[in-house]
Amino acid sequence: MKSVLLILLWMAGSVLGTLANPANDLSKYQALFIYKFTEYFEWDQAQNLTIGVFGNTRVIGELEQFVAKRDNRITVKKIAGLEDISDCQIIFLADDQQRNLELLLEKTQGDAVLIVTETPDLAQQGAGISFYVENDRLKFQLNVESIEARKIRINSSIRGIATVVRG
Repeated sequence: MKSVLLILLWMAGSVLGTLANPANDLSKYQALFIYKFTEYFEWDQAQNLTIGVFGNTRVIGELEQFVAKRDNRITVKKIAGLEDISDCQIIFLADDQQRNLELLLEKTQGDAVLIVTETPDLAQQGAGISFYVENDRLKFQLNVESIEARKIRINSSIRGIATVVRG
């Protein structure tokens, strides 16, 4: 399982710098990573997962395509406002909604919700995962303390490919 994720991460990183439209392609890779994260985190009581996408981003369309082709236990939904976050196990916070991170953290406190952000370094402010690009490679920061405080179990193999941060 670890080797599959490592291969996907390597492919994403090695292709990212040569793409014709990096913004579109970045969204595809972020969606792929989010989809693969469902295999590396465990939620109590969750047999079906809902991934909420909060903000204006192409990631929602990409995620919907991945899920439609591969997995009927996952639902993707657009989050228009904080009142729409109930029943989500993963929330992807787009760049244009980064200002809502603190409110999102407060509203989901005590809930088993993995918050993934498009904005670098928000994992240091309490999000579970933050994407960033380094040397034309898509990477992610992992805030283990934040995720474990939300009672989400982390597969140990993902720690070896992430930049682990505190915050």
